[in-house]
Amino acid sequence: MGNDKRNLNKIVIYPTDTVWGIGASVFDKIAQESIAKIKKTEISKPNSVLFYNSAHLLCYLSHVPSILTEIINKKQFELGLSVLIKKDNFKSIHKYIPETTDFVSIRILEYAPIRNLINDYFCGHPITTTSLNFHGENPIIQEAQAIEFQKKFQEETFLFPIPKLIPYGLPSTIIKIDDNESIQVIREGQNFKKILREYGL
Repeated sequence: MGNDKRNLNKIVIYPTDTVWGIGASVFDKIAQESIAKIKKTEISKPNSVLFYNSAHLLCYLSHVPSILTEIINKKQFELGLSVLIKKDNFKSIHKYIPETTDFVSIRILEYAPIRNLINDYFCGHPITTTSLNFHGENPIIQEAQAIEFQKKFQEETFLFPIPKLIPYGLPSTIIKIDDNESIQVIREGQNFKKILREYGL
C-alpha cells in the first residue's frame, strides 16, 4: 500500500508498549463495529481510548478526578497502565462508548510516532486501542505476527509499524477510579507490583 494517507483505511494495526493493538477514531462507530467483527468479539465490549500525552487527554475532559491528576503527575501511564474513569468525566467521548458500561478505559502513550499517527491519520482524535488477536487467543507481540494478521484484513486495515517501539509482552495493568476516588485493581499486567507499591494497594 502506498504512502498517500488519503488512501489509507481508517482501522490501524500498530505496536504499543504492551502488545500490538488495533484501533480507530473513537468517534467512528462503523470502524468500531468492524474491529469487533475482526476480533470476533461483541460490539458491546468497550475498548480503551489512547491519547498521545496528558494535554491531549485533558482536552477531552470536563472533570479531572484528583487521583487521575496524581497518576499523570507521577507519570504512571509510562508503566503500561490503563485507568478506568466514569465516562461522564468526558465532554463528548462518552456518547461513543457502549451503553453497557459507565466507565472509559484510558491510556497515554507519549511517543512521537503515536502522536503522528493520531494527528496525521485521525485528525487528532483519540483512537481506541485493544489487543490485536482473535477473541480468546493470546495477544500478538511480534511484528511478523501482526503483519500476517493484517494481511487477512487488507481491505479494512492498514499497518503502522514503529521500529523502536517493542511491545513488552504483557497487557496493561488496569485500575479503576470509583465515585469516592478510591482505586480498585481490575487486571494485573505490566509493572503491576510497582503500581501496587505506589498506591499502597
